[in-house]
Amino acid sequence: AQRNRPDLNLESEREALARVVDRLGRLPLAIELAAARMEVLSLAQLEERLTTPLKLLRSQDPARASRHQTLAATFTWSWDLLDDDEQRGLATCAVFANSFSLEQGEAVLPEDIDGLSGLQGLKRKSWLTFVSGGAFSLLESVRAFAAQKLAATGAQTAAEARHAAVYASLAEGLDKNRA
Repeated sequence: AQRNRPDLNLESEREALARVVDRLGRLPLAIELAAARMEVLSLAQLEERLTTPLKLLRSQDPARASRHQTLAATFTWSWDLLDDDEQRGLATCAVFANSFSLEQGEAVLPEDIDGLSGLQGLKRKSWLTFVSGGAFSLLESVRAFAAQKLAATGAQTAAEARHAAVYASLAEGLDKNRA
């Protein structure tokens, strides 16, 4: 970032830089592509534009391998290595805005997918991260990519309905515990 923006004061911008790196999921390629954008964007502008990471994170270097030109191209290359069930499972996980438990993930995945094996496989292939408390999470950029894939499959409405049912069941459980 400092190479592209010599006026950047790392000491005074430490917290903002940490937020950007965290939002990028600490992915080296994403950080490198974001840092290159600092040639024309301030750190605040970069942070604002991270709401569309797949659009923002693209290289201007034609010498890069095609799968490293954009974060979306890297994700597509890796997506193509997944089998059909893994692709459908990952796309379905995009309905979760935050972390989710194994049980929640299993309940939201299509019935013909073995939830435990599917989630474990996606974690093993680094599509899902494991966070404190034994929950799964998707990086913001992975969620955006998976959401595009889910929308393209035509299964978004069904996935959202299963997701809503999971949380409706949780809410019912809370009401019963209060009574």
